[in-house]
Amino acid sequence: MRTTINFIIDCIFALVMIALIWTGLVMRYLLPPGTGGRMNLWGWTRHEWGTVHFWIAVAAAVVLIVHVAMHWNWACLFVRKKLGWEGMLSAARLWISGVIFGLVMAAGIGGTVWMASGQIEERSRSSQDSEQIEHREDRGWGRGWRR
Repeated sequence: MRTTINFIIDCIFALVMIALIWTGLVMRYLLPPGTGGRMNLWGWTRHEWGTVHFWIAVAAAVVLIVHVAMHWNWACLFVRKKLGWEGMLSAARLWISGVIFGLVMAAGIGGTVWMASGQIEERSRSSQDSEQIEHREDRGWGRGWRR
């Protein structure tokens, strides 16, 4: 039963990652930066595809957490064996180490986002930026692979 659940989780993770890659390619090549609200794919602008991309990334993180949780004992036993710590960690300490690992990861991610939020600056559009956008439009950029 556990093997079946693991297989299902791995398949879900693969599908989520494919969706994440696909939406990233859509935003990069079919609706590149600078297209604004002028272009859309199936009625969704680049900004709306960015929202879809974000929520797919959240789903990938959730599935990854479930995957790691299912393999936590194996990972800890592997590390203990490689470091020569066999018999040194009890099951309770193994569980506590998992909780601590999760909290450290969450604090690291949350902390870096919090630090970055204090560094945001508004950027004014310079004449050079305007020229680059006009140049892109002249070359056909923003129309993806259709040239």
